Amino acid sequence: MKYNFSLFLCLSLCSSLAIGQIKSLSVFGEAKGLLAADYAVFTVTMDDQECSVRFPDVQAKQKRYVELTKEFKVPAADNALLEEKTTRMANYDGMKDVHMARYQLTLRDSDQFMQFMKMLDEEIPGSDLAITTVEFGDKNAERELVLTQAFTDAKHRAEVLAKQGNGKLGKIVSISEERFNEDTNVLETLFTIDKKFKKDASAYSFSQLFPTFSILIRVEFEFTPN
Repeated sequence: MKYNFSLFLCLSLCSSLAIGQIKSLSVFGEAKGLLAADYAVFTVTMDDQECSVRFPDVQAKQKRYVELTKEFKVPAADNALLEEKTTRMANYDGMKDVHMARYQLTLRDSDQFMQFMKMLDEEIPGSDLAITTVEFGDKNAERELVLTQAFTDAKHRAEVLAKQGNGKLGKIVSISEERFNEDTNVLETLFTIDKKFKKDASAYSFSQLFPTFSILIRVEFEFTPN
């Protein structure tokens, strides 16, 4: 997991200004984390409406699709054929039979999500990939990691400020979590990217698929001027 951190600090000196008098130093530290998915489930649909010499029918598209899943090392159990059917649909020539196939695909390597979407669009014309489910790991464990990092950085900044203030840092007086922000619209974000992806794949990055969260903590230490 990669983190980006920003810290903003507040120095608060309380009580008298006499040398040796215990005062307090308050530090605010904020850490940001990226919550990666354990796996995502997609519905992949293809039909024979956009065919070519390479793909004369839906069966040819299905064959290439299965080859792609093997290239991405997707286990057979994670790629299930949901249905194959023929539907009467209207087009500019009138009614015609459209043959279609729909699969349920599970990708467990988060680095594959964007790559597979791009490859499917390039390789199989007229295919459609919709994201239906995204499952994340232990959020509590990830939150604990970010809290730890926020505290570590806050303590470091407090030590720097204490040195600059020509004093010594003492024990912790108080510590509190001031703010917790999390991107909760994960599926909404995913569907938005899915709809726009084919227009400009380069505009989206892997990190956009997953929610970020940030934690702000406040730590107050004893501070004794020299």
